[in-house]
Amino acid sequence: MNPTHRLLPFIAVMCAVTAAGVSAQAGAPDDSILSITVPGTTGGPGSALSADTAVLGRDNGESVTHADSSGSPDSTAPPDTALAGLSQSQPVPAVRLLPEAGADTAYAFWKKPFWGLGIGWTLGSYPLFPIWEKSLAGALGDLSLSSPVYLKLDRELPDSVSDWDTVKLYHRIQEKPNTYNLAFPAGVMFTFHTGERSSWAVDGTFSFLHKTYQASVEDDSADNRIDIRQTLGHYLFTIGLTWSRSIPSALFSIDKTEKASLALGAAVSPVSYIEARAELSSRRTSLDTLFLALKDSIGQQLPRMSAWGLGVSWKIGLATLRRYSDHSGLNAGLYYVGRWLYFFDATENELGRTGTAADNDVLSCVCHRLLIQVELLRGRKPPAVKPE
Repeated sequence: MNPTHRLLPFIAVMCAVTAAGVSAQAGAPDDSILSITVPGTTGGPGSALSADTAVLGRDNGESVTHADSSGSPDSTAPPDTALAGLSQSQPVPAVRLLPEAGADTAYAFWKKPFWGLGIGWTLGSYPLFPIWEKSLAGALGDLSLSSPVYLKLDRELPDSVSDWDTVKLYHRIQEKPNTYNLAFPAGVMFTFHTGERSSWAVDGTFSFLHKTYQASVEDDSADNRIDIRQTLGHYLFTIGLTWSRSIPSALFSIDKTEKASLALGAAVSPVSYIEARAELSSRRTSLDTLFLALKDSIGQQLPRMSAWGLGVSWKIGLATLRRYSDHSGLNAGLYYVGRWLYFFDATENELGRTGTAADNDVLSCVCHRLLIQVELLRGRKPPAVKPE
């Protein structure tokens, strides 16, 4: 056979393959892959050459098609290993491995309703304290006593000069009241409304202020002594409402805190109770029971009173929040607190025993105080992430 005739089948196959490749490139995307594999001839006259063609799409995942020179699929031809691996792969979705720069992935529990327990320390003016100080037994003259005094001995003898004894008295201060008007409020709060920049909270607080004064009246032998203990107590229960507004970090911020807020609040005190007490005790070893009459005389000079009242207060200050876990944190604040107090059926004269007509006014005052408060916050836990 003429050699030219032997090349005719090969030329026909190459033309067909070239046409198929051009058609695939025209219909496929720019980054599609065109692969052509031409196996070697088997030799011998009349043997036909086979060509494997494959077009792999980027996104459609089409399989590799094998075709021989006759144009029919060849199921017995071994597939190309590299093309087989590509043909079986599936499209991989895009996954973001790292968060965007500056993104806060932490769960902010304070953007949902939360509650807290707080304790505080307050210091400032308390006009009722100077009034109460006027009633303290700071000297013998405050008790209408002088030294020496004459006590009649309890003897079963006719009245005579010998039945009287002269006793020299001394006044000693054992404990002075604290000049700082300290109070320690404690309570619970609940933030019921939270917004992007502001929040509203309601709180209930109990606070107390307590002062103690101790003195004694003794004779020259120190065998007889009258101990005097005076106390002032003020107990207050307050219900308040506080509005907070976040301050932009560009204006004010503190390291290791999540946010800083400006707080404004108002409160009412439906329960306000004040009590002034005086307790006396005596120690007698030598003189007879008439020395106890001196104790009764001292007791009449000391005020004892109690009264109920109410109050109104307002506050303004700064607070910062620090996170400790995904659903808890600590809130620390510094506030100015103003409070107006009013007591029913009580006068300044009853509290201070001044005896002047001007002090018969109803007992009331306005306080200006500094409050430092710390609150342990507890919020909702972050929602559980379900596995894929």
